[in-house]
Amino acid sequence: MTILIRFRPRRGMSIDPKQDRRFAGAEIRVGRAPDNDLVLRDAALRFHHAVLVQQDAGVVVRVLGGAAISLAVAGDSVRVGGYSLALDAPAADGPVLVFEPDEDARDDAAVLAARYLAWLELPRLSARRWALWLVLAILAFGFVLPLAAMLLPAGRGLLATAPAALRPSILWEVGTMSGPHAGFGTDCTACHETPFVPVRSGACLACHAGTGQHADPHRVPGLDLAATRCEACHHEHKGTAQAIRQDQGFCVSCHGDIKAQLPGSALADVTDFGRSHPDFAPSIVTDAAAGTVTRIRLGTPGPWPDRSNLSFTHAHHLDPAGIKGPDGPRVLQCADCHRPAAGGAQMQPVRMERDCLSCHALQFEPRHPEWRLPHGQPQEVASRVLGFYSSAVLAGESFGPNQDSLFARPGDAPAPAELPQAAARGEAAAALASSVARATCGECHATAPPAPGADPLAWTVLPVSVPDSFLKLARFDHAKHTSTPCQSCHAAQTSNGGPAALLPGIATCRQCHAGTAGDAQKIASPCVSCHVYHRPELPVGEAAK
Repeated sequence: MTILIRFRPRRGMSIDPKQDRRFAGAEIRVGRAPDNDLVLRDAALRFHHAVLVQQDAGVVVRVLGGAAISLAVAGDSVRVGGYSLALDAPAADGPVLVFEPDEDARDDAAVLAARYLAWLELPRLSARRWALWLVLAILAFGFVLPLAAMLLPAGRGLLATAPAALRPSILWEVGTMSGPHAGFGTDCTACHETPFVPVRSGACLACHAGTGQHADPHRVPGLDLAATRCEACHHEHKGTAQAIRQDQGFCVSCHGDIKAQLPGSALADVTDFGRSHPDFAPSIVTDAAAGTVTRIRLGTPGPWPDRSNLSFTHAHHLDPAGIKGPDGPRVLQCADCHRPAAGGAQMQPVRMERDCLSCHALQFEPRHPEWRLPHGQPQEVASRVLGFYSSAVLAGESFGPNQDSLFARPGDAPAPAELPQAAARGEAAAALASSVARATCGECHATAPPAPGADPLAWTVLPVSVPDSFLKLARFDHAKHTSTPCQSCHAAQTSNGGPAALLPGIATCRQCHAGTAGDAQKIASPCVSCHVYHRPELPVGEAAK
């Protein structure tokens, strides 16, 4: 089938042959949707309005979902939307249709528009006045009332007691408060101190007083958080989750090339825990008296300068055959000395009285086991020992011959008897040389003998310094690893002292943990899994704006 369609711009005007269109096919689809064969931009038409089908020398116009109209003789016409469709004299290869705008249809459209506008006109009140009243109501309820409730004390009380659905401030809430802040979510002034002024960091620090800097602002002035608004990183009204950034890209933006941010930094570049992360660098005590430490990367060739002044071997105490105890051999387990702290994240420090005293009784005189040295009070050790021997000597108790009489030659005159005070000091000096230097104190502690020519009782137990955490810049939660045996991470049964063999390396952690990309059967662990951004030892201070 071939149908020639011609277009007349206006009634009475001639047809422009350049606009003629010839269609060939079983049918011609007409409508205002772009997928029709003949697209007519007329709002009165449906998207798919009608179909034109050739019938002999004429055309049948079949309205979709409606009637079919036959145009059989030249001059027959039908109106399609705002157009008049008329059958013209046929051409040699098929019928000819002429499309021209329908003047009556335009008039009908104007009449419909007038009726629609008239419908909007209400008695004695136009749509414009309705809109004006609506704007005033919204302004009063959404702006004036909430502002008054925030500024006036009486308004605050009314706002606090009103049902949540009737509080005008709900129109100002831009999103749900996070869980930690939900408790005072209805008291906007808790954070928004001044209307229309962004939340100041000082308002945040009023509650979060322990917040610290991320880096020393004297070394890295660009990271001085006192000059940065908290809201720059912690976005509130974004849902019930805590307003804490946990995306690894935030950390990697600096630590991926730390030398570019801080040329003098000794930190290594980090981009992902599973793929690009240096081994751990624990803090090792270098001066117990001063409490100074130095960070040494695991894997660094030894010996390490561990000067905690404490001597302890896990391998000896975890001997599978057991160790000597007050009631016979005893097989120790990790839990016998190491107990979780409150919350389970860290372990409690080992206490002598609770964990060691049952085996290490601190006795210094075998004939009087009830007398013991005071632990944790080295300045009282000498006075305790001298006091015991002074009382014993005055009571007539003898503790064996003088050392010189053991090697006296036959026939020599016996050595003169010692005065009680001298005998007591001699026994005390001998006991301290044995107990403090070796058997009692010296078994676990580093000690110092008296200086040449000094009082022989002036033995010293050197101060002990053991870090609460060897990884100061990281955090580890033991409570989340209770299903894993201690020996899976800590090689305590083969450790002969010092943290080098006890601390697991990064390879041990990577057996279960991967970076943010994850891995098969491993836990995706971003930076914040082990590191904190704010360091409490570097307080932000009161200068935050």
